[in-house]
Amino acid sequence: MTGHDHSVVVGVDWSDASRAAVEHGAAAAAARHLPLRLVHVLEPPPYRVHLALGGVHDLNVVLRKAGQRLLEETVDVLTLV
Repeated sequence: MTGHDHSVVVGVDWSDASRAAVEHGAAAAAARHLPLRLVHVLEPPPYRVHLALGGVHDLNVVLRKAGQRLLEETVDVLTLV
């Protein structure tokens, strides 16, 4: 991405405020004929996590998949609007 790229960027999480921000960002992008870029941040836990037997083997993989699913679901909702 260069300094000349123009898009409307919206951070996405599972909150109601995020959904409102996505709707506002989508409207702003459409009005300006710009692409909408959705982002979700994966922040590692501030402490080491020890997983119990039978638990999740790689927490980062699970968190990434959840974030990807959130982005996909957000895009699906936007295509219905």
